[in-house]
Amino acid sequence: MAELTQSSAIEGITVRSPHEEEDPLLAPGSTSTKAELGPVRHDELYFEGGHVVLAMGPRPTLFRVQQAMLANHSEIFRDMFAIGQPCPDYPREGCSDDKPIPLPDDPEEFSCVLKVLYDGTRLSLGPSPGFDFLIRTLRIASKYRFTHVCEWALRELRRDWGDPLSGARPTSGDELHRQALQLIRVSREAGITELLPSAFCSLCTLRWRTVSVPTTHESLSPEDTIALMRGVQHLGSLWNTWIWDRGEAYTMGHGYVNSVHSRAISRSIMFDESEWVRFTSNAATIKGLLSAMSL
Repeated sequence: MAELTQSSAIEGITVRSPHEEEDPLLAPGSTSTKAELGPVRHDELYFEGGHVVLAMGPRPTLFRVQQAMLANHSEIFRDMFAIGQPCPDYPREGCSDDKPIPLPDDPEEFSCVLKVLYDGTRLSLGPSPGFDFLIRTLRIASKYRFTHVCEWALRELRRDWGDPLSGARPTSGDELHRQALQLIRVSREAGITELLPSAFCSLCTLRWRTVSVPTTHESLSPEDTIALMRGVQHLGSLWNTWIWDRGEAYTMGHGYVNSVHSRAISRSIMFDESEWVRFTSNAATIKGLLSAMSL
């Protein structure tokens, strides 16, 4: 039998050259070589491209970020980068500070999305970053379709604005008014409706109960302004019914039959802040209010 200098198979048994190293990744009997098992790019975690420079603001603020990160998380940026360079003889947009990609956004708002992408773990595990950070993040994330970032911002906002009857919303009238208006505007821009009931209910209770808050018609669309006006009017009717029923219940419970007593009790209830809180925290009140505004 001739001396074997190469791998060969005899009666189903693989015989290798003494100088040939066995590859543990090959199945027994395989004739594949290492060259055929060269490196392969991971389907999801191999990022092509370097960095791109984005410019935003009247006095441009520059962001130099990973192109792959933007493309991986944003459908809009993915399509933008897929178009390619229209003229290869000129430097591509985003290649340097002198040739950035211009965007029409507020740099402070866009930076919120980038902070979530670069430091999402810390933000998720730590305390809530606050309403202003979340609403800015939601605006930009929804615009550029950063899907996971948008879902994160919504999840955080639901804690305080997901249910009209619960949540740690601001106690200051001016601050509650500001946040509710911003939430309505951004929700309308993003096509998101789930947070609108809490925002509209907050504005209704402020407009009916407090005379010092700013007007809202300049900040809302005509349709939302009309809905808010309907809500305020309906809330007033519900409140009048509420205090009258409470006044009658009190007089009947204490043996009074004179309507004068009932009206007097009702008037005292009208200026009772704790009674107002019970009224606006009542599920039937909120249900009727939302129905009046078609929400």
